[in-house]
Amino acid sequence: MYLILSIVTGIYLILSSARDLKERMIYSFPAVVLALAWGIYSVELYENEYGFLLGGWIATVILWFLFQRFSIWGEGDNDVFLLFAGVLLCTLRFRTVPFLIFAASNLLALSQIGAVLISLIEAGVKKEKVTSQSKIAVVPGLCIVVLGMMFYGICVQMGVIA
Repeated sequence: MYLILSIVTGIYLILSSARDLKERMIYSFPAVVLALAWGIYSVELYENEYGFLLGGWIATVILWFLFQRFSIWGEGDNDVFLLFAGVLLCTLRFRTVPFLIFAASNLLALSQIGAVLISLIEAGVKKEKVTSQSKIAVVPGLCIVVLGMMFYGICVQMGVIA
């Protein structure tokens, strides 16, 4: 199941990243559907730890709502955040809240650094100047981090990494 979800998610993220770079717009419905699929899969993974899982998803939905409410990112970017959270919960299989918060915040920061770096490269290619008012494509940064997480998860599933 993990491999199938990873392949479909990877295809969606790569296509969304390309579209986000080109048009600053993505189709968010597939992100929500994939996030739900990862959520259903997480229920299987966290058997007998439903309180922890429920807390993780509640925190994710609260953050998603705050991102929407305060327009932190674009709407599609917020939906890809839900997908990020689903992959994160299913890949690293957390057992403690501090580890979940530590991993999620560091991976999210890494995705934002990736988004900024990609935007700097994009600006260089287009010969544009990057300012504080520049629109940054967030999805490519999230894509890099989520693809890395899924690659790690596939390696664990195949026994390459213990």
